[in-house]
Amino acid sequence: MTYRKDGADHLLDLARRASKDVHLPFQTANHLVLRRGPYVVAAGLDETIEGEPFVVKGRFLDLFDAQLPVVKSVSLAPGSRKLLLDLDRARPEGPAVLASACKILGAKAEPDGSFHFRAEGPERVEAVLRVSLAAAPKGVEIDGQPLPAEARTWDEGTKTLLVRFPNAPQGHQVVIW
Repeated sequence: MTYRKDGADHLLDLARRASKDVHLPFQTANHLVLRRGPYVVAAGLDETIEGEPFVVKGRFLDLFDAQLPVVKSVSLAPGSRKLLLDLDRARPEGPAVLASACKILGAKAEPDGSFHFRAEGPERVEAVLRVSLAAAPKGVEIDGQPLPAEARTWDEGTKTLLVRFPNAPQGHQVVIW
């Protein structure tokens, strides 16, 4: 069908008839948004109907942004592609690394309230992690050394901690308390 000049029109007509047959309203849009568990895959379509960019609202981590920011609205302009973690659907029980730019090994919450794990990654690449916690941490240590305050940011609204430090192939032991 798509090899014909009128192929797109024919497919559109088939979709309209199919939606009518199952009693669903037929709509066209300038975006595509798919949800799977806590993940949202979204795209602004560039060969589609005119109109304002669609806006996805909520509390998300933008997984295509190396800084792992918390965003509350994402505009889907034509040609845009987004991979988001919906923080309202990704609420683990207890502390957990939600996203990272390094490999996380042996993550474990201890009875004393601390959370520890090993982080491994390539040299000369910054490790950036977003960690879900019940409350703001008192401190963070990397290999037994305190992580400077400017290398960590607490987001009270989402109860997440953003942590940054240099990656190492041999790994770092991280403790959050």
